[in-house]
Amino acid sequence: HLEDEIKIYSIFRSYVLGVFAITAVLIIIFMRHTIVLPLRRLRTAAEDIEKGEFRISVDIKSKDDIGKLGNAFNKMARTLGVLFDEQKLMQERLKEHTGELEEKVRERTSELERFGFQLQKLYEISFINWADPKQFASSTIDEVAKMLDVDVAAIGRIEGDEWIGYAVADNKGMGLKEDIHFPLDEIYCG
Repeated sequence: HLEDEIKIYSIFRSYVLGVFAITAVLIIIFMRHTIVLPLRRLRTAAEDIEKGEFRISVDIKSKDDIGKLGNAFNKMARTLGVLFDEQKLMQERLKEHTGELEEKVRERTSELERFGFQLQKLYEISFINWADPKQFASSTIDEVAKMLDVDVAAIGRIEGDEWIGYAVADNKGMGLKEDIHFPLDEIYCG
């Protein structure tokens, strides 16, 4: 009778060990499916984000904490993508505006250099010992007309009801000359 009990105990023990082994395998499969694989997907997605790929989504369908972690991760990736795109756009705009500002600075610098050169010429003209004041006025008005980039400039005097040209710079060949007379009651523009 003892041998039968040992045999029954041995069979029972084999069944119990088999049930434990099958349960352990099922638990391992369940853990792998619900924890390990989703965590691997999260790790792979995190590596993609590290490389600058923000348009990714981790597909975790469970409703437990791992699922919540996956959803939070997806929201974070989208937010980072939007922020990264905005930063790139701002950098492009900044680069664009910097180029425009540099161009404006070059233009203004060129204008200032030209104006400085012209002022230097006027300064030099003012120190020439002119024997003829009319020649001085003519040289000065020529330089002023060039500086202002105008078609005609003149220095004149008023006598009675007339304006009389004293020195004229006619850059367009409009026929204006010294000693030209204009009545003061007429208005001239152009």
